[in-house]
Amino acid sequence: MSQPLRKTAAVVVFATLFAVAGCGGSDESASNSIESAERSETVMPDVLGRTLDVALSDVERAGFEDEVEVQGGGTFGVVVESNWQVCEQLPAAGQPVTDTPLLTVDRSCDGDATESTTPPTSTEPATSDQPSEDPVQEPDEPEALPILTVENSEDLAALLAGPGCGEDTIAAFADQYRDRTIEFDGHVSNFQNHGDYDTRYDILLNTGDFSETTEAGIQNGPNFKFEDVNFFDLNFTGPDDSVTTGDDVTVVASVEEWNPDNCLFFLDPVSTRAR
Repeated sequence: MSQPLRKTAAVVVFATLFAVAGCGGSDESASNSIESAERSETVMPDVLGRTLDVALSDVERAGFEDEVEVQGGGTFGVVVESNWQVCEQLPAAGQPVTDTPLLTVDRSCDGDATESTTPPTSTEPATSDQPSEDPVQEPDEPEALPILTVENSEDLAALLAGPGCGEDTIAAFADQYRDRTIEFDGHVSNFQNHGDYDTRYDILLNTGDFSETTEAGIQNGPNFKFEDVNFFDLNFTGPDDSVTTGDDVTVVASVEEWNPDNCLFFLDPVSTRAR
């Protein structure tokens, strides 16, 4: 009985698509109907806990070939897919994919490697000669590391005074101080929209004052970049509540990564203020 049913279902699907095309619909409408039918047959794989690059590959192998929506990724968004872990997925594993899948990512998922440490309940009565256990000592919270400035860090001072590209010292600084917060006086050398967005921006920053460096053709230190940020990410303070190319600013930011191919040192903004 199963084979006749499958044939009947195939005839119904074909007849439906033929009727759509025959009632004034275009070839594109029929194509969209076929694509929708194929997508409804795609079953969402279980990608929780996987790195984003592996998860995207699993979804594609499952039959969904369009772009997957990714949520999270910090201020810059996702730069290196293998550095991000999938913490939530929609639809759930085993459910049909009827719309664009949504993957929520983070550096690591809370509780991902946590296992229950509660000991099993003993069935034997406690005796008075059993030694008492000392209370578990909670580890002390690590002290917050100070913000690096040219006054307290020789490495940062050398970075800001050195060449802008082609130096191993820049890569060494990025590796050693990744996720550390730095502060320096600089200027906005370029401010433009990120792609087609109206409220997200790519911002290039350099050391020193704009009038004394850029206009004079002088550059010290790397080309720093805030990529794909909005105005609120900057936490900007200034008399005009706005920032643009040529503005002198004091930058407080977290070290992200150095890209030697395009000589860009990526930062994650903490605060920016006019000076």
